[in-house]
Amino acid sequence: MNKDPSISVIVPTYNRDGSLVDCLTSVIAQDYAGQMEIIVVDQGHGHSHEVEDFFRLHRWEITRIEQQEPNLPKARNAGAAAARNELLVFVDDDMVLPPGALLRFVGHVLPGPRRAVAGLPVSDQAPETSLNDYARLYGKRIRDPNAGLIEHSFYIPAPFCIPAHLYRALGGFDENLGRLSPTAYGEDDEFWHRV
Repeated sequence: MNKDPSISVIVPTYNRDGSLVDCLTSVIAQDYAGQMEIIVVDQGHGHSHEVEDFFRLHRWEITRIEQQEPNLPKARNAGAAAARNELLVFVDDDMVLPPGALLRFVGHVLPGPRRAVAGLPVSDQAPETSLNDYARLYGKRIRDPNAGLIEHSFYIPAPFCIPAHLYRALGGFDENLGRLSPTAYGEDDEFWHRV
């Protein structure tokens, strides 16, 4: 990959008007010198005036795909299918990326044994609880901001970054494990296992 690989940020959304604008604002604000596209896969039916105004204001920066059926793995796959860039970054619609997040993802997704990199979402309402939970799962190094990467072979929640060619080679997410199925939300664990 070159110095600034191109990035496609994919944000599936479903009835989260309260957080979607903050999420997208944090993505648009990323200081990234490489080519970046933002793809929103919209599974909702109607938005608030604030969200619709935001989409209108940013219509040249955001590609919006409408999906009638609420199904998270299908939405992620639809976003990846529309993506034109080297790296895919998946962000949930209730997350805010900190400044420099894309630069950190790119810095860690290098040729070699690392196939994908995930971030750890920290709750605004209870950051200490989030960090304590992660420390129990991944060790106390998680609390050290200078610790660097912590290698793990199982899924860590979005946001995550993966080379587009690897995502496609793996066939994306299993759409049978979507929101309205008996095994809803198992698609992330299943996908990460294949990664």
